Amino acid sequence: ELRALSGGLRAIVQPSSLSPTVTVSILLSAPVDDTGVAGSLVGFGAITRSGLAVDPEAVIDATGAAVATTGAADAPEASYDPETRLEQMIVARIGAAFGPAPAPVVVTVSGAVDPEATFAMLDRAFGPADPAAGREPADGEGGFERLVSERIEIPLAQAALGYIVTAPPPGAREGLVWRMLLYVLTHDYEGRLGRVAIADRGLVYHIGSEYRTDGRRGWVTLSTGVDPGKIDAMEALLRVELARLASDPPSAEETEAARRHLLGRDISAAQSNEEITERLARQYVETGGVRSHDELAVMLADIGPSDLAAAAAAFANGTIMRVDVGAPSGDQP
Repeated sequence: ELRALSGGLRAIVQPSSLSPTVTVSILLSAPVDDTGVAGSLVGFGAITRSGLAVDPEAVIDATGAAVATTGAADAPEASYDPETRLEQMIVARIGAAFGPAPAPVVVTVSGAVDPEATFAMLDRAFGPADPAAGREPADGEGGFERLVSERIEIPLAQAALGYIVTAPPPGAREGLVWRMLLYVLTHDYEGRLGRVAIADRGLVYHIGSEYRTDGRRGWVTLSTGVDPGKIDAMEALLRVELARLASDPPSAEETEAARRHLLGRDISAAQSNEEITERLARQYVETGGVRSHDELAVMLADIGPSDLAAAAAAFANGTIMRVDVGAPSGDQP
């Protein structure tokens, strides 16, 4: 259930009688120096606390105290870990800025709680808070380069390879089309790219994929660690499979598998209270509210193979990002 607190801040409560605990999470308008994360929400921070459901007010108060004492996060220094460096390159391309001072966006609660009593507790704790103002798009991205690369000039076991492309806002119908394309291309150890790169050719062990958003824009990203001697072959394969989405569009069977996957994950992906509060916060950022499973099913039923084919060229018009390690081959002694 979604309600506005007395000062305008939105709150979402999802009771779960199966859990003896409660989690309270507040999404903030900038990254914060706290253990909470905002997942694939770009430019946000989160503070999350959990405890026994017999005393939800204590958990709410602990969350409020953490908000009061936690400051904005500093931009990290360039990492010497290739996969971390790749993530920093992706974030920089998106244009996610650190600061200004974080303000509350939405507070979410999941656990064995009574909704009416919980909303009253939330209003006592967070009702006076001014919600964050609407977010303006940050500068970043620029034109589409085909390749962006960096090098860490020390020998390391693995390099890193990634991909980023500007996508529709994920809460929109077109965003669902792009989610289905992402599933067809790669999902964990499967998808067109995963089957060839992992199972057939042994180039990588896992391919991470995310659909990121700042509430106004979206980005599809891929990332993987790769042995230095295999990174050229993996880059070439990634280019081939991206192009094949347009030249050999997803079939009716692939489209239906993607639809079933999205419907299934909508039910099963968030199991713990922490996962549920993160899911609710993301739904709020994407849609301005909450979306039921039935509403998602109706939207997905209206998407067919022709929709995926129409979006494939734009999906493939992104930037490959790579982090090489060690000195360039010509500089080796």
